[in-house]
Amino acid sequence: MLVFLSIVGLSSSLVFFYLWQSSKKRDAKTLQRLDNFSQDIIHDINTPITSILLNIKLLEKKEGFTDNKNLQRIKASAQHIQEIQNNLTVLLQENALKVQKINLVAIIQEVVDTHRKIYPSIVIKVDDEAFYVEVNKDAITQVITNLVSNACKYNHKNGVVKIYSNAQKLFIEDFGVGIKNPKEVFKRSYKESKDGHGIGLDIVKRLCDAMDVEVRVKSKNSIGSIFTLKF
Repeated sequence: MLVFLSIVGLSSSLVFFYLWQSSKKRDAKTLQRLDNFSQDIIHDINTPITSILLNIKLLEKKEGFTDNKNLQRIKASAQHIQEIQNNLTVLLQENALKVQKINLVAIIQEVVDTHRKIYPSIVIKVDDEAFYVEVNKDAITQVITNLVSNACKYNHKNGVVKIYSNAQKLFIEDFGVGIKNPKEVFKRSYKESKDGHGIGLDIVKRLCDAMDVEVRVKSKNSIGSIFTLKF
């Protein structure tokens, strides 16, 4: 299983590499073929990853597996690959995002419910006041997912995440480890620790730009971060 996960991670990296190489050549046919190739890989990855996570869930219910460290590492790796898959799926639509008026709170609640299960020790507080914006539903879901995931992942044990809105702005605030170089955080492959892939916030920026949404961050090391989305 670990070998499979490594192969999948390598495949994702190769897709990015070939897309980057072809974009330099600006060959429309080559780009289209690679887009199709990427979509096929992303689609094919979904089934085994879903199967792995489902079987892990079943194993966790068995005696002796609940706190098994090796199983938890496999689970974390599978979830990381699933995050990459979700990012790639939305990113391939970057240049053709259709926007619609939606209540952002419904999406936030769905994302938060998922992350409460993944990070049971993190307290996530949500302002449930209706907040309507014109965005692409899939893209904004991925943006919020990436930001909430980071807020939980780089928080302290029993930490807190606050999500609230004001004057057409959405704030995702955490009280975690903070960011050493906030000005660099949206750059491709930038990361401050060995964990993660260094693409999550780059994708956040690209999707926000495609929807004409301004994204900013304020952060203090060891104190926490506030990401702001201005619609």
